[in-house]
Amino acid sequence: MEFWPEFMASSWGREFVAGGLGGMAGVVSGYPLDTLRILIQQPHHHPVSAFHLLRRIVASEGPFVLYRGMAAPLASVTFQNAVVFQVYALLSRALDSGTRNNPPSYKSVALAGVGTCALQSMMLSPIELVKIHLQLQMKDHRHH
Repeated sequence: MEFWPEFMASSWGREFVAGGLGGMAGVVSGYPLDTLRILIQQPHHHPVSAFHLLRRIVASEGPFVLYRGMAAPLASVTFQNAVVFQVYALLSRALDSGTRNNPPSYKSVALAGVGTCALQSMMLSPIELVKIHLQLQMKDHRHH
């Protein structure tokens, strides 16, 4: 029980929680649009606008169908963003030669952003590749 107050009092804890909450907000706000995108790209759908499809889905199945399957992305993106915030904070401090009380320099912020992006790409590219292969297998499986 004493862990959380100490964790949240540290900058590490606040950055981790802020990253996690940011990841959650991104998934919750973007997932319905991703669901619409996937439905529009299905080959058996006639070309319709996103708004028409949204109205039809919400009228027939309700608004919560747009969030179906969101649990896995919510958990993974929440953790990923929390780690990304931590790595960025660590790199921006490590690369800055100024005092700890001053904000990091533009140079250290830029380098920390590049380093964080490179690490995130190396971690996520294999995951995205597997996800795409699975999606293509599912698509091919349905059409055979």
